[in-house]
Amino acid sequence: MSQYSEQTLIERPAIALLQEMGWAHLNCMEEVYGPGGTLGRETPNDVLLEKRLVRTIRLLNPDLPEASIRLVLEALTRDRSAMTLAATGNLVERG
Repeated sequence: MSQYSEQTLIERPAIALLQEMGWAHLNCMEEVYGPGGTLGRETPNDVLLEKRLVRTIRLLNPDLPEASIRLVLEALTRDRSAMTLAATGNLVERG
């Protein structure tokens, strides 16, 4: 590998910095999909790591009802591909 590659100049230093800050690193180049997979994604199209997100929402909001957690997940996973950019910002209620 060239000493001037993207991996050498950017990726490795970024990983090292994030690890210094307490983040964990997992190489998922050979990711396994499904419930027992590497990250728990069903397919490579799954962008959201739902189980981890739900666990973190519960950790940060222990009194939040399950129905509210489901509403958050619905808002985050709603298909916005056919919407205009202006319409996508109006999907989550502010208040």
